[in-house]
Amino acid sequence: MYQTMLAELGQHSLDAAWTAAFPSEGRFTPANIKERKYWYFDIPDGHGGTRRRYIGPADDPDIAQRVADHKRDKDDLRARRRMVNTLTREGGMVAPDAMSGDIVEALPMAVSSGSGVFSSARSPFSAIQDCWASAFPWLRS
Repeated sequence: MYQTMLAELGQHSLDAAWTAAFPSEGRFTPANIKERKYWYFDIPDGHGGTRRRYIGPADDPDIAQRVADHKRDKDDLRARRRMVNTLTREGGMVAPDAMSGDIVEALPMAVSSGSGVFSSARSPFSAIQDCWASAFPWLRS
């Protein structure tokens, strides 16, 4: 049972990799401007306010799909957290340390940022090194 749950958790995590560009703390907000509806993405700025980023027109089917996917992924995040809790508390698995979590989080962020970290011409080791550098800029040599 736990092996299946762990595999499912891995698949859900891969599906949610694109959300690095649209973090779960944020939300898509429609706005009507000159009788047209547009999507914006609001994210907390850490100082009690929000930053707003223009996404595009609401009648664009690709954007509508992205908005729907974000809501689904946000709901999925809660489910993944429950799975991790089950695996660590009841399944006897050891939770990773915070640095491992930071590295795993940096991998999809590097891909979604368009940095070219994961091109097929590069070795996996140099890609990991680049991700490490983007996650921990103070460690660059």
